[in-house]
Amino acid sequence: MSGLRERNKQEKLRRIQQAAWHLFMQQGFEATTTRQVAALAQVGSGTLFLYAKDKQDLLLLAYNEMLEETIEQAFRLLPPEGSVLDTLVCLFQSFFRLYQQHPENARVYVQVIALQAQAQRYREQALQQIERFGQQLAELLTQFQHKGALAPDVSVEQASKNFFALYFAILCQWLSGQLPFEEAQGAALRQAFALQLRGMEPQGEKR
Repeated sequence: MSGLRERNKQEKLRRIQQAAWHLFMQQGFEATTTRQVAALAQVGSGTLFLYAKDKQDLLLLAYNEMLEETIEQAFRLLPPEGSVLDTLVCLFQSFFRLYQQHPENARVYVQVIALQAQAQRYREQALQQIERFGQQLAELLTQFQHKGALAPDVSVEQASKNFFALYFAILCQWLSGQLPFEEAQGAALRQAFALQLRGMEPQGEKR
């Protein structure tokens, strides 16, 4: 019986996530209401609030699921013989493409993740997702280090954090209107990563 209840809960959560994503993509964050999400998910408003605290929570729920798929696909589709720089740019461009689908939603999502004071139900899940991504990125950098593309004394854990920080800063510049999309996910990302990598090259390869 408890197994059936859990399956029903997960099914409702899945419908709510899908309904929220559909409406946010169709209408945008501001125009979408929790009542609309509940109706599309075929649950009552009271039931909806058992799964999400408010509309921001619904946005986190929707993006967390989509980002999980994006991360999995991004690592899976990395070029097998690419340079460190090309590989990193390719990896992080996947996130720019996701957020480009609806920049208004992306702005709200990033604000909640980075700045929201009150604890949203799915914010901790989002932060854990970022941490897991950082671990995967560190493993990727370790592979390059073993190939001799990075100096042996480079801390891949710290390097992973540095690359994410650079990406996030450029992402915020785009979302705030300081950079056009193509420049942000192209030249700006590549130049920032290239400069970071210069300090990570094996001693004999530094220019």
